Amino acid sequence: MKRIAFAFIALIYSCNLFSQDVITKINGDEILAKVLEINPSDIKYKRFDNLQGPTYSIFKSDVFSIKYENGVKEMFTVINSDKQVTVPTAPANANPTINYPNNSNYLSNMSEDSVCKIATQDAENIYTGRNSGATITGFTSLLLSPLYGLAPAIICSSVRPSGYNLGEVNEEKMKNPTYEECYTKKARKKKAAKVWTGYIIGSICFIPLYISINKP
Repeated sequence: MKRIAFAFIALIYSCNLFSQDVITKINGDEILAKVLEINPSDIKYKRFDNLQGPTYSIFKSDVFSIKYENGVKEMFTVINSDKQVTVPTAPANANPTINYPNNSNYLSNMSEDSVCKIATQDAENIYTGRNSGATITGFTSLLLSPLYGLAPAIICSSVRPSGYNLGEVNEEKMKNPTYEECYTKKARKKKAAKVWTGYIIGSICFIPLYISINKP
């Protein structure tokens, strides 16, 4: 009974490791945070790895989206030239393979920041982490040990997804260098997050398994 309780606590702990808000910047960088305030011009937050530390702020114009710990995602707008445009967003229940819009001229007439923001959103909607290596990493960490699991975790998270693993992305858009770079960068981050999530969960679950096997 104690072993079962310990395993249950470990699983709960592994889930709580990922209960944070994720601020995604226009350039594709992600900040694990606890959002405190969203003001007209900036967003105040605390770093998730230091919730008792200082309060930081970031301009809203530098933010692409915020994904809250409850799964709700809030998109923001970007300034293009002298007018404000909203990046089109697929409805929550829409087919995730929808990629807005498909006209290559649409991207060529936009600033690099706007193209990058659209690419980042497309990667968020389309890329699913296909063949990311998260499963094999998790099982290796669970069945062998976290030490053995490090090898597939490092290898899988460092390889950029390509080809059909990127999802049903529009080929015309991918011909735009800025779009291709930002899309792939976001996809790689999502892939790495899945891989390391699998590693951490597998490593945590390895503890009660190891104890139960080696207990006299």
